[in-house]
Amino acid sequence: MNKNTIFDELLPWGVLSIALVGGLAIIIIGKSRDAYLIGGGIVSNGISGICGYLKKENNIQSKNTKEISIDES
Repeated sequence: MNKNTIFDELLPWGVLSIALVGGLAIIIIGKSRDAYLIGGGIVSNGISGICGYLKKENNIQSKNTKEISIDES
């Protein structure tokens, strides 16, 4: 039985949105080479993190499904 609360479902998306907004804010406010590198790193880590989360969720769902074959003879 999968007992996920609403917070378990929304937490990765909240982290992604914070990473995107924070990274873009650093780029906009900083306007220097270092700010571009730091902000871009934060944004790319947020995107790769959500991709890993989605891949993990997809693997869990595929393991929970079983094929049922019915012989009609």
